[in-house]
Amino acid sequence: MRHVPSLITAILLSGLAGRADAQNPAYEPLRQLPRGPEVIALYIGSSGCGGSQDAELKAAIRAMKPLLAEHARATDRSFSVIGVALDWSVDAGTAYLDTLGPFDEIVAGRHWVNSAAIDHIWRDPSGWPGIPQVVLLERMVDVQRRSIRVGPDSVIARYRGPSEIIRWVDEGAPIPERF
Repeated sequence: MRHVPSLITAILLSGLAGRADAQNPAYEPLRQLPRGPEVIALYIGSSGCGGSQDAELKAAIRAMKPLLAEHARATDRSFSVIGVALDWSVDAGTAYLDTLGPFDEIVAGRHWVNSAAIDHIWRDPSGWPGIPQVVLLERMVDVQRRSIRVGPDSVIARYRGPSEIIRWVDEGAPIPERF
């Protein structure tokens, strides 16, 4: 059965994705150091992957960012979103990620062996070797006068494939409680 998009996805697909307003806020990367607990959304896709090109998925990724930022803010956590493009070409990867709106950080190039794929797919026991996917992480960041201490990343959730990602965003992109 084909997934029926929610109102949010339908609005984004109707051409309003580029327009920010109260109904469709745009994500704005936080331009300051995180302190304390931080939630990170890692989007992994590719310009050459059919599922990553799905219009509903692209709309869901754009809608996901402000939703997660608000959820994190409501629970006194910082938030950032990292775009990962598993393309051989850095230029092709960044061009693809540009279609998904702003990110706080991007990793592109080296295909399945770029640093983000190694850390969050191949070295992670819960890793899933498929795209597209969204991995929610949490870590502690302690900013000191002369150093920054960053705790290990803990996987909160992993959403695999276009339909699972779209369904999760349609539900408001909740951040699951780890405890």
